[in-house]
Amino acid sequence: MNDKKSLSSIKAALYLAMVFVIASCASVTKIDSDNATILDYLTQAEIAQINADIKAPLENTLLSSSEIKMLDVAKGYLIDKVTKDEAVKQLIASETETNKFALDGNQVQILRDVANDYVRFGLQRETVEGQQQVVAMGRPSAFVTYDLEKVAPKSNHLKKALNSHGIPVIAVLGKARIGSTESILTAIKTGVAAMDSLFAQREISYLTGGYKGVNDNVYGYTRIGYERAKDLGTYSLVVMPEAGGADSHKDADAKDMVGMMWGDDTPALAGIADGAMMFAWYGSWSQIEIDTLLYQNKPIVIVNPYQQQDVETVEGKKGSVTSYRDPKVAAKALLDMLPSPVELKQRNGGNVIALPAQDKDVDVVEYFPFPRWSDKLGSKTATSQVVPELPARSQ
Repeated sequence: MNDKKSLSSIKAALYLAMVFVIASCASVTKIDSDNATILDYLTQAEIAQINADIKAPLENTLLSSSEIKMLDVAKGYLIDKVTKDEAVKQLIASETETNKFALDGNQVQILRDVANDYVRFGLQRETVEGQQQVVAMGRPSAFVTYDLEKVAPKSNHLKKALNSHGIPVIAVLGKARIGSTESILTAIKTGVAAMDSLFAQREISYLTGGYKGVNDNVYGYTRIGYERAKDLGTYSLVVMPEAGGADSHKDADAKDMVGMMWGDDTPALAGIADGAMMFAWYGSWSQIEIDTLLYQNKPIVIVNPYQQQDVETVEGKKGSVTSYRDPKVAAKALLDMLPSPVELKQRNGGNVIALPAQDKDVDVVEYFPFPRWSDKLGSKTATSQVVPELPARSQ
């Protein structure tokens, strides 16, 4: 046992020494042993920082040449040397089955899919004392545990209050940027059908990742979950990272910013949720949400109107999830898995916490598929225009 500890200490010391040496050679740009990769923007210090952040090689492997090249393109975009369109084009060309990317206005993140986990790393543009700088960041594992009272105090307090009244918090998850108008309309109808079906059977509050999509002129399930909660007059909660703060819902009843990168917020979002609905088709970051919910033993269903069978099983890293073609059937399945009102009340020792006043406002500019953007829609949501009828509550 002592020999193993000594060996581990030696490895750690050697790696720290390596990081120091690499960081001291930040001006060197030729980084591959075969001299195949020439970097235009990324420094060796940034490479060393990310390797240290993801705990490579002690827990994870070092950045590969292809990952480093993706990060080089990312930095070029963040320092305005590469256009967004060109950066996206190059990053898409560099993606593999195990490497995906996410690009926002001030951040680019690379996702490495490994056997039982997800490794995330990237670059964030920040303004410090009026000066812009690019910060390198990495996360060695997706499966971490947060103290919700510390990282998401507003959402955690509202969750406790809702639970004390027997009301569960349901996360509405899925693609944040849906393509065609036809696909958007299908998504709205699917999402509303599932949310309304749940709400008709039991009082529900809804949680989303908070991304609005105004700046990118897009619409997705994060918007559907928020808007329909407003239509229904129920409580809305938002948990998201700083990366999405500039383009997020302003009128949620509780909103917490957790971490810097997309995915940093996921353990907190899953922790606040009492259950979740994931809407297909979804991407890699949504898959992390599924696996995190499974890791936390939270009830979850997938709604996929495009699947061939009525009911299918989807395998994840932390278990399997049942996927339903009919959103109403999916809602019923989730309803059956949720803690009962009595069970929720017992979580707080039977103490009833006063519910805060709801935020009844809705952002002035709302998206509707025809036309793309309009300031003439007032406080109406897209969901209320596509599906104006509200569900009748069962007695």
